[in-house]
Amino acid sequence: MAVSLQDIAAQTNVSPVTVSRALRGIGRISPQTRENILNAARSMGYRSMDSVLMRPAVRSGRGEQCMRLVLPVFGDPHHADHAHQCVTGFYGGSVVRGIRQRLDVTDGELLIEHFKNCDEFERYWPDCKCSGIVLRQALPQAWLQRIQKLGPVVVAVPHDYHAGVDSVYTNEHRSAILAMDHLWERGHREIAWVGMLDRYDARNELERAFDSGAAADRQYPSPQTVRHAAWANLAVCQRDHRKMPLLLVDYHWSQQRFEQAANDALFQVLNLRPQPTAIVAAHDELAARLIDAAESRGLRVPDDLSIIGYGGDPDIVTDPQLTCVMLPMETMGRSVPELIERRLSMPHSVPVAMLLESTLREGASVSVVEPTINPDHITI
Repeated sequence: MAVSLQDIAAQTNVSPVTVSRALRGIGRISPQTRENILNAARSMGYRSMDSVLMRPAVRSGRGEQCMRLVLPVFGDPHHADHAHQCVTGFYGGSVVRGIRQRLDVTDGELLIEHFKNCDEFERYWPDCKCSGIVLRQALPQAWLQRIQKLGPVVVAVPHDYHAGVDSVYTNEHRSAILAMDHLWERGHREIAWVGMLDRYDARNELERAFDSGAAADRQYPSPQTVRHAAWANLAVCQRDHRKMPLLLVDYHWSQQRFEQAANDALFQVLNLRPQPTAIVAAHDELAARLIDAAESRGLRVPDDLSIIGYGGDPDIVTDPQLTCVMLPMETMGRSVPELIERRLSMPHSVPVAMLLESTLREGASVSVVEPTINPDHITI
């Protein structure tokens, strides 16, 4: 006979409602009570939904059982605008909006709080009465390990190098395929992949904390890092040995205007041989500046040069309208509370990295061309 919630409740001397909340990972239940219920359920052979990653949202009503999450923003308070980029603007704001959309279904709450360092956050945690923690910044390995000891953590950043933590981000390999297939179907064979590396972007007092021997801390935490890696696979690992140029241009934000950096990148592209007929840019702002740079050189987009961006930011307007890979930022946000619930209900389950698919928005910045025949690419 199947084990019921009532059976587990009788075994643990709690109500069936408390058992249900513990198994679903919701509710203000003490860690010891939750652990007792989970141990009893396992020992009694209760068949839960362990094999299912996501569970449907259930409106739980207001009260102590509502999920409450905190999104800490780390950085120098005197540079709050810089630090808050992880929760504002198109990307950060979309993730936050998605988290709140999901929490609204269950009458939950998201707190966004600013902290100078990990010590401040550890002092804050005992009194915040939160169910879990959402991270939108690349943090030093030592900080992440300390934060994981406080409660369930979900990392919602694309540059996820840390083992042992649940995370959600976009599937950059599939996104790159979307862009390449769109260009390939329209005859483009010479494609350049162009990104920017702002290695001089200040991380304020976090900088010293990254100075460790951990491999994750040595990685440059650009939002496009994983994107560049996916591009590299497409650029050099084709079965027909075709190779495409991948340009990662250094950009010093305090010494150079972004428009000038984009113009320098376009100059490098136009000097490639064979000359590319299309560019895939790492984000919409770069794509927009490349369009401006091309027009300043007398090139017409898309007639002379096609351009694709990444993001889907409605505040970036181009003429012609930009074709771009639409990143599922709100969906990322909606997934966060679900991953927190999973971790609460199955504390010892294997950490998961959830990859979400992007879509392609077709604008007018890509033309149809006649494919050029390169003798080096002909196979017999």
